[in-house]
Amino acid sequence: MSSDDLSAEAKAFDDRIAERVRNGHIPDLRRVEPCDWFYNNPWRRPYFVAMDHGRAFQFALEHARRGSLLELGSGVGHMSLEFARNGFDVTGLELAPGCLAVARRLADENPYREGFGRLRYLQSDFFEWKADRTFDTICMFGVLHHFSRVDEAVNRAFDLLSPGGRIIVCEPARDWPTAANGVMMALLRVLLSQRGLWFEKLPLPASEEDFRQYAKVCLKELCEGHDPDEAEQSPNDNSSAAETMLAGLRRKFSEVECRRINGFLQRVIGGLRGRDEDETRRLAEFLDIVDKSALATGMIQPAEMYWVGQKN
Repeated sequence: MSSDDLSAEAKAFDDRIAERVRNGHIPDLRRVEPCDWFYNNPWRRPYFVAMDHGRAFQFALEHARRGSLLELGSGVGHMSLEFARNGFDVTGLELAPGCLAVARRLADENPYREGFGRLRYLQSDFFEWKADRTFDTICMFGVLHHFSRVDEAVNRAFDLLSPGGRIIVCEPARDWPTAANGVMMALLRVLLSQRGLWFEKLPLPASEEDFRQYAKVCLKELCEGHDPDEAEQSPNDNSSAAETMLAGLRRKFSEVECRRINGFLQRVIGGLRGRDEDETRRLAEFLDIVDKSALATGMIQPAEMYWVGQKN
């Protein structure tokens, strides 16, 4: 990326987190609070966060090599902080200064000190950074798809890993969903809305064509990662598709696991509105079951991937 591209990327993330924090968002996996400012986002409720970011963290924790860990694009630091709480020696590398300020504040406020490892945050462009060591584990959570030249990013990560080290990548797979994903999302949203369990009132489609059109809207939302009226996450969002990322990773690393998950869940649970918190939680848990069952039977395709590779 050019310096202008990097500046625009950093500003987009800083502007977004500043708005979220002003509206009550606490990006901490353990200290997160309900935040009604979000209308369809897993950060709306702690139990949604556990089903989304919490699962990505648990997957990474399961596969990480003990010792030094580098999180590339650490953002507001919720994953880096959680690794440090689990005894890792963590370096969070981030481009956006506003995100880093939030990450450092949350680390300073962290009340969970028992068994805490080490945590430092650094601001730098990934390619320009002068690393002072190699790492046992490198993690990227929703970062690699922002690189248009995946091979360059993967090669750089390879150089920063110690022999036998692991790279863990949790990314959207926005090129995998098909029309069936959109149909499933549309069906669930319309039915939930008709019972007053969805954040917006959706009309009951009067014809097959009406339903197909809304299903296309849902699929587009899933494949782009944002609502129709919402801006992209950043200028470089969706720069690389899942197949491109996988090909680049597999050229450099020995695959340990590739987990294909979440056909629609991440775009539905945040919009649930049960009559009380218990009902909302139970609905989310049921939709998780539906998502997993639909994936297992091949009804729909995954929209996210968790991937682990090893430097041999």
